[in-house]
Amino acid sequence: MNLPPLADLPRSGRFVLLASATALAYFLVGRLGIYLENHVEVMPGIWLAAGVAAAAAVRFRLAGVAGVLVGALATNWGYASPQLLPYLAFGAAFGAWVVYWVTDRTGPDFFSLGSIRAIGRYCLLAIP
Repeated sequence: MNLPPLADLPRSGRFVLLASATALAYFLVGRLGIYLENHVEVMPGIWLAAGVAAAAAVRFRLAGVAGVLVGALATNWGYASPQLLPYLAFGAAFGAWVVYWVTDRTGPDFFSLGSIRAIGRYCLLAIP
């Protein structure tokens, strides 16, 4: 196993910190969604943690996507069967990666929300 060069250690530490914070946020919001479904008998129309995943993918880029993967694993642990758990986690991470990919390919000014057309483009992210 090769260790990263010393110059990359602060960057890799930042990646781990951002991924951990994203995983914690996804876990907390995901468990809130599960709680609403099981105890309050309310089925949310939108999976609340999907908003955390999209925001993390836009703001933290690949660290956010990695955090969504870990957070989805932790959220569904004990609620989904072990055979289904990786599919749920990779599905959530793939959705975050699609948001990351779209924003990465289009540039930062594409979603400026400065016009009706830009707002319409931003709404297209809800399709996946």
